[in-house]
Amino acid sequence: MSDVGGFSTLSDITSVEELLRLSRDGELKRIAGVSDEGIEIGLEIAEWYISNGLYSKACALYDMLTLLKPYSFDILSGYCYCLHKAGKNTVALHGASEMIKTCPDDPRGYFLSGCVNLAIRRVEDACSFFTKASALAKEDGDFVHIVEESERILSAISDKVHLSEVAVN
Repeated sequence: MSDVGGFSTLSDITSVEELLRLSRDGELKRIAGVSDEGIEIGLEIAEWYISNGLYSKACALYDMLTLLKPYSFDILSGYCYCLHKAGKNTVALHGASEMIKTCPDDPRGYFLSGCVNLAIRRVEDACSFFTKASALAKEDGDFVHIVEESERILSAISDKVHLSEVAVN
């Protein structure tokens, strides 16, 4: 049986370019025989890895999940968080930017951008993203933890700035 583009099994794919094209077109998931339920199980396993500090394993799993379902905001969100926790902040920042472009009214992209910017010591940018994340989360109402954590971080940054001003004077 020959399917779209002559690919009926994963072994028919012979180049990275073919793999990425099939992923973008949504065909890779079909060729691999992975169901939406299989994707959800993969997400649960990745979340378990993260909750147990196994960021490298989670990142490897998210690599596969993003190929199978490349336009999923939930997969991108988890992947970016995992990359950040694994210290891969340049890639995490790019992913967080994609999250903001994809869903500009969702506070998670802004919050993650704040976390990554703070990790790479871009404090002003981090504050801007945390402020935006908190405002959007307050509007939405479903992300109380983002409001609380953003405001906690902003307060800690403010306290630290005030302490350094006092130390200088």
